[in-house]
Amino acid sequence: MRELNYLLLLLLGAWVASHTARSPRSTHSLALKSSSQPSPFAYNLDLVSDTINEVNSPKYKNKAKRNSHNIEEKKKQLEKLLQLCRTQPTSINKLKQTLDIQLSLTDINQLITVAGRLNKNDEALEIFRSIPKLGFQTDLMSYNNIIWSAGNVGKVELAKTLFSELLDGKQLKPNVYTFGSLMHGCAKVKAYKQALAYLDLMNELHITPNQIVFTSAMEACAEAGQYKEALNIMNQMSFYGMKPDTTMINAAIKACSLAGVMDEADSLAEILREYGTMDVFTYHTLMMGNTKLGRHYRVLALYDEAIASSALLDGGVYSLAMLAALNCGLFSQVALIADKARESGVLLTEAAYTILIQAYAELENSQSTSSNKEKDQSQICSGERAITCLDRMIDEGLRPNVITYAAVMSACRKRSDIVIGLLDRMKKENIVPNTVVMTTVIDSLAQSPDGKFTDAAYDMLLDMERNGPEPNIYTYNTITRAFAEAGRIEEAMAVLNSIKRRGLEPDRFTFTTLLIACGRKSNSSRVAEIMAMMRSSGIVPDEIAYGAAIDAHRRAGDSLRAVECLHDMYKNKIDPSAAHYNLVLRTLKSQGYVDKMFQMVIAITSKDKDVKINSNTFELVIEALLEENKWKESLLLVKTMDKLSFTPSISVYTTLIEQLEKARQYKVVFALYRMMARDGYSFYENNILNGVFKRLVNLAAVGIDADLQRAVSEVSRMFPYAIDQIQPDKIIEEIIQETK
Repeated sequence: MRELNYLLLLLLGAWVASHTARSPRSTHSLALKSSSQPSPFAYNLDLVSDTINEVNSPKYKNKAKRNSHNIEEKKKQLEKLLQLCRTQPTSINKLKQTLDIQLSLTDINQLITVAGRLNKNDEALEIFRSIPKLGFQTDLMSYNNIIWSAGNVGKVELAKTLFSELLDGKQLKPNVYTFGSLMHGCAKVKAYKQALAYLDLMNELHITPNQIVFTSAMEACAEAGQYKEALNIMNQMSFYGMKPDTTMINAAIKACSLAGVMDEADSLAEILREYGTMDVFTYHTLMMGNTKLGRHYRVLALYDEAIASSALLDGGVYSLAMLAALNCGLFSQVALIADKARESGVLLTEAAYTILIQAYAELENSQSTSSNKEKDQSQICSGERAITCLDRMIDEGLRPNVITYAAVMSACRKRSDIVIGLLDRMKKENIVPNTVVMTTVIDSLAQSPDGKFTDAAYDMLLDMERNGPEPNIYTYNTITRAFAEAGRIEEAMAVLNSIKRRGLEPDRFTFTTLLIACGRKSNSSRVAEIMAMMRSSGIVPDEIAYGAAIDAHRRAGDSLRAVECLHDMYKNKIDPSAAHYNLVLRTLKSQGYVDKMFQMVIAITSKDKDVKINSNTFELVIEALLEENKWKESLLLVKTMDKLSFTPSISVYTTLIEQLEKARQYKVVFALYRMMARDGYSFYENNILNGVFKRLVNLAAVGIDADLQRAVSEVSRMFPYAIDQIQPDKIIEEIIQETK
């Protein structure tokens, strides 16, 4: 899931950059940002930060809303002024009359700013250079405005050049607004060092910074994630008797967030909480910073706080909360957050819909691994709900992209006909499927019942090899698994060759799947070959690989190789689990090596106090022993089970008691009855046990000393094995040699 999750984060960032104004309740231009084939999800912080900072920064300064009519009027004046600047000096007065325009220097300076706001810096510079031509002398406001305009489009070097020109002229002296304009440009391009240098220069020139200068310097530090410098600027303000406002604290919080020091950010947020001034930007920044650090439960806590606050929330907060719930595995919660957004009049975004669809896909996953009793109504129609989300997106004028379709396909992957239909739908909408989409389609086909679409999935892979998109290791592993499940080992091995031919590296999953294919085909002859290939690729076989190898030998009835695998695990210092032992024991049982089974369990239990076997291990061996009427060995294993706090099943008790009665071991039988009563069994309800008990009563069993420890000691004197002399470290090699 990690890959898709990362893409969702990028998608969320793209939404913030271009759709912030979509929400009717949005009050800020916000700075935010947002796998599957490999789990819970890691992020590329560089890309995350880049996406965050591509977004327009929040409006720190309180600015009056500009009347749209006045803006249009200013644009017309700007066009007329540019005509004057581009005409010959001798024709300017005549053109003024023609254009019916009379401009003062103040008007010209204002239009320089208008050009800057419209990101028309070249025009602003043209007007600035034409001031003498228009019959005026360039003043300090002219310089301040052109420096601001250059900085507004990120041309800080040009702003720096103009500032140097101002200083070199010596007729004009910079003031606090000059430095405010310089700082504005520094904030645009994250040039925090230059901003700090300007603060130092102001000190040298005895110019006292004002709130705007400090705020712009804070912006520069915030955009660069330099939280220490941002906090230092706040300290400098106190030297001048100023107090940081909400805007500046938000800037410092953003700096901390980008630097990943969320504890510092939370401390600053406490100041805003104290005065009740937490706004949507604050929540955005805190939630985004915690998202990057994987602190998803903290994001959800912030979301709950935001909902309870008076802040006007928009789609960004809801999208981040949905992403956090997805990361936490709270898939149903994702849908609840989406519903809350709609109730609040906030339209869901492309990112939010994609997150919601992915949550439905994960619900489908959990449904497939749950029992029928565990399935709730919200999980039953996850695929249908994902398609409904897709249709609703389109109805709301949103355009789903390839990531959205990949999520919908993941939710519907159990229905290959629907997935193929979605693929056709993508093509009709001119959305080019990527590798993730095609791998999802192939996975859906490969999971079809009885493997009836396995060949179709393979043909799709071949088409990807010829025409793209380029398949990745997950694509190949999906096909390998399909062939493995069908027991088509030769085709699975052919896919391995394709992986190498495409310059990809087979991974642990690839080789483990090939071992599974050997098991499905009951072919143990190729296990050693695959294990050797695995090692030559630099991959050390793990517990899963060994389990698949042992299972292949079990299915092939090759007990020798199964035991050798277990021995190989010991040599490579890999602790076998109960599953490994049980597989080997089943293999030995199938070939009649009951004594070897018994010796192995004795060796395992005496080797390690933290024994890695379970009750099934004991019952498997006891069952085999009792089939050969070896009640003495069985009794010792029951004693060992009791010592290790394992409870024998009623069937083990029944069969063992039957054989003990026949062997006239009445004391032991009564001891076992006592154990059964202790373990909560009612032997009266079992006809066999009840019958044995009645017969023993008739033998005056009341006088029998029914103590298991003493009874077992008596049996041990008849026992042919010297248990205390068994060497655990040598038992496996002994079995191998005897089997040979």
